[in-house]
Amino acid sequence: MSAVPLQTAVPPGQHAPFATVSEKDRTAWILVATAMGIAFTTLSLLTRLTIRAFINRGWGWDDLMTVVATVLTWIQSILILAATTNGLGKSITLIPPLLQSRIEQLYYASSLFYVSALELSRISTVLFLRRLLAPNSPQLRYSTALLVLVPTSGFAFFLAAALQCNLSQPWAILNGQCSAPGWFLKWQVHGAFSMLFEVAIFVCPTWLVWQLQAGKELKAEVISSFAPRLITLVFTALRLTSFKASSFKRDTTLSLAPYICYTQAELAFALMAATIPTARKLMLSFITYYNGRGYSDSVSGGGIWDGSETIKSQTTRTSNGGSYQMDFLRSAANRKRAVAYAGADELGSGIGKGGSEEMIIRKETIVEIAVDEPG
Repeated sequence: MSAVPLQTAVPPGQHAPFATVSEKDRTAWILVATAMGIAFTTLSLLTRLTIRAFINRGWGWDDLMTVVATVLTWIQSILILAATTNGLGKSITLIPPLLQSRIEQLYYASSLFYVSALELSRISTVLFLRRLLAPNSPQLRYSTALLVLVPTSGFAFFLAAALQCNLSQPWAILNGQCSAPGWFLKWQVHGAFSMLFEVAIFVCPTWLVWQLQAGKELKAEVISSFAPRLITLVFTALRLTSFKASSFKRDTTLSLAPYICYTQAELAFALMAATIPTARKLMLSFITYYNGRGYSDSVSGGGIWDGSETIKSQTTRTSNGGSYQMDFLRSAANRKRAVAYAGADELGSGIGKGGSEEMIIRKETIVEIAVDEPG
């Protein structure tokens, strides 16, 4: 049986793929990773702006840091895309010397924007946490220490990335102009500090809810909102392990393709993780409790995420001698919203907002709370 020849020509009426992957060309990897990063960071920013514009209008410094970090990420992504048009991701044997110099400069600039955007995403999360903490609490002092250490270390690594190799041409990393171990060592140290700070940031909300006299479900709900920051550790580890010193020295532009892909994923997910805790209120705004479904504190839960109220744990006594746990201080507006059922209108009629005449059952519960006077 004769072999069927491989068809490499593009059939009539069809277009060639935007990019292909081969042994000497991995540009498509970088294009896909960068494009997805731009899409996810844009969606994340729009989500945060929607929350601040329509749901909770308490604009803060954490939101400003997120906006700046997102803009820096866009610039970094544009620089990477510009470098791919000049040959980044291809074998260096396929790139003319003039384009090699452009790739070096573009990638050097993107590295500086990467460090800046990543550190700002962490600062944004720390600033958001500070809006939830009680004054003079140990958690607040802990977050203050993070607020000092994160930008300080970020600035140090920014200088290390800016003043690398040959100071007259710090962007020159091709053709052995910058030794692989020396160039990569600073990124290893930066990655180690990044992972350390991600864990340190996650410790703060965990420490906060651990002392609350609340159920495990409620504690897990709060912690899970900040847990996505730990997934950033995975992308950081993948980025560091994807670097091969021998390949970097032999064919830098080709060997950096997987390293750049994980870098884009790490940066995009760091920005998304900074917005996820604030997006909880956006999700709650879509819950209508239709068909008579009630609410619980773990679902409707109150002002913990609005940035204007403080997590506290206070216990009062009920009239029958039992205890009633007040895990969160909630505003009057939040309490009124919590007792809304089945999409009924404010007048309490039996017709939902969607025009349905299905019977709605409303249950009202009155709890008397008394505070014991100090003896």
